Amino acid sequence: METLLVGPSIEILEADETSFISEFILVNSKLTSKHLHIKVGRHSVLNPRVCFTLQIREHLNGTAVVSIGDYSIVSDYCQFEIISQHLLDPIVVGNYTIIDPSAKIESGVQVGDYCVIGSKAVLGHGSKVGDNCYVAAGTVLEAGMIVPEFSAVSESNATRILPVGDDFDQIHRKREMRLHIEFLMRTMPSYNKRRK
Repeated sequence: METLLVGPSIEILEADETSFISEFILVNSKLTSKHLHIKVGRHSVLNPRVCFTLQIREHLNGTAVVSIGDYSIVSDYCQFEIISQHLLDPIVVGNYTIIDPSAKIESGVQVGDYCVIGSKAVLGHGSKVGDNCYVAAGTVLEAGMIVPEFSAVSESNATRILPVGDDFDQIHRKREMRLHIEFLMRTMPSYNKRRK
């Protein structure tokens, strides 16, 4: 496996000009431009050392898609992992979502809007997290597991799924995320170069 730092010469990244993409995004694969396409929405942040890993055979046709919505934050050391048999299953992360450091997201995962994925959480292939959910740090969602909207998941084997109520104030959450993003956009260039 070859590790590449994503730079301007690698045509795999489609990002809105208002997003902040660290120049230190890692892509582990020899088949990068042919098999991976990363889309990043408006005002979203990809921190340093976010890693995209492709474990696929060269003869496969198709492109894996990782899509990150608007006003979302992907923290340091998060991993997006795509393997051969699930190449065409896109990874979709919704709007106003935070993925904490060292979380791992596998092929086919869908994360809704207004979610928080805790540090070192693992979202197995094809798992789905509804809108307004919290996945606690260290939680492991098995392949195909579904977390309904307005839920909190805890325990390492995700056995506790608790309703959090539908009184979640999305207007307040949007404002909070926008302030968080604005703060990051002002401070990140001080210690991290923006991808050109």
